[in-house]
Amino acid sequence: MSSLVVNLSAGASEAQIQSALNGLPDGGTLVLAANQTVLVAKGLVMDVSSRSITFDLNGSTLQQAGDVSVLTVKGQNSTGQAATLGHDAAGQVTITTMSGPAAAVGQWVKVYSDDVLAHDQGDATRLGQAMQVTAVSGSTMTLRGDLLDGADYATNVRVSRYVGGTPTLENGTIRGDQSHAEWLKDLVQVRSTVNADLNHLVVRDGNSMGINIVNSVNAIVSQSAVINLTDDPANGHNGYGVHSASSTGTTVDGLYAEAVRHATDDNAVGTAAGTADPSRYGADIGMTISDVVAYGTTAPAFSWHSEGRASQVSDSVVFHSYGVLGARGVGNAMSDVSGTGNARGITFYEYGDGDARDISVGNVHLSDLSVYAYSTIGAATNNRVVDSTFDVLSRKIWDTSGTSLLNAVTNIVSAVGQVSAAMTTGTDADDRLLGTAGVDTIVGGDGGDYIWGGQGADLLGGGAGRDRFAYLSIEEGGTL
Repeated sequence: MSSLVVNLSAGASEAQIQSALNGLPDGGTLVLAANQTVLVAKGLVMDVSSRSITFDLNGSTLQQAGDVSVLTVKGQNSTGQAATLGHDAAGQVTITTMSGPAAAVGQWVKVYSDDVLAHDQGDATRLGQAMQVTAVSGSTMTLRGDLLDGADYATNVRVSRYVGGTPTLENGTIRGDQSHAEWLKDLVQVRSTVNADLNHLVVRDGNSMGINIVNSVNAIVSQSAVINLTDDPANGHNGYGVHSASSTGTTVDGLYAEAVRHATDDNAVGTAAGTADPSRYGADIGMTISDVVAYGTTAPAFSWHSEGRASQVSDSVVFHSYGVLGARGVGNAMSDVSGTGNARGITFYEYGDGDARDISVGNVHLSDLSVYAYSTIGAATNNRVVDSTFDVLSRKIWDTSGTSLLNAVTNIVSAVGQVSAAMTTGTDADDRLLGTAGVDTIVGGDGGDYIWGGQGADLLGGGAGRDRFAYLSIEEGGTL
């Protein structure tokens, strides 16, 4: 593997950047000149189907100049082989082909079939999941972990290998152009990759999705921001900050989201039986989201669609947004999340056929809610809210059917800006303590607390531990 670093000169054009990307060897890095703005009219492509490469924007901006994805990062899948699923003596999943193993130990494969995903919204999402090969014996591969809905794989079962290296994209801005309402492409799309690493990016001012991760394995978006994405799904403006589709193990770790539809979301799309392209198959499985600050989202800050499975949101805060969580899908969870100044808290929403089920919400503390703390739409089933506190102005749209409340406290306050002691008094744990638009007194405990006073002249104290004091504007500052 090469350690070649190619540094482009100031003024490099889109065509010159594309040529340099195409010429990078396995292990190579392309670095733009610092603080440039490059117009992208055709769409840049990072092809990692035969190599691992890094693209360092070095503080520069890639500016959308046409109805294109500014940057597409792509690997590929091999042609699918007919296969038979089974289990070995230890109960591990196996898959056997007729023409030799589809992959070697350590590689990833997509297992997929024409059977329809249960609890979908009616678009016939068909089963599929990425799994890693742990052993090979003849034409049989042993796979790591569980195959979700494994008993349902019965029709036209196939297996395809993920082909390619690891892409890294870092250190810059990717900007759309909202003056062209007809431009609907994702600003960044990552497709059919393994271990894609996107870090220290600002993705903003687009008409649709900011970062869209499709049919990928263990992609990570870290220490990044998504800002100002148009929210008008009826006209193709989806406005999702980071979106994961038919992928496995997508991670978002450290994200600021402002003026977007959802900070994060996941789903899958329907496809016809017998479709050759493996990327069209499968639920989105195991999306993990943490350390997010969401501000002014125009729909729930966090969302799972009906095809979201085993996803988690944790250690995050939500301010002044339409809502905190749109809870669809199956087997998802939210924990250790706080918010203030939001209209809605948690919505359990049966959007598909029997989804919004087996969802857990724990240690969530939301103050200054103006519409409702939590509610159910449709026949949501077997959900839990535990160890949580809600301060809400009214009881509008109040329906808790299908949800168990365990040690969950709901306080009905008489005016916006009122806040209960549970929201402003710390414990020995690492708390997120958030004020309101009024004058608040917040006292941290012995843990490492996250403290935000909100508007007004607040009295903030961290207590013991390493505490963080957050401000949305300089006007909130004062003497600590």
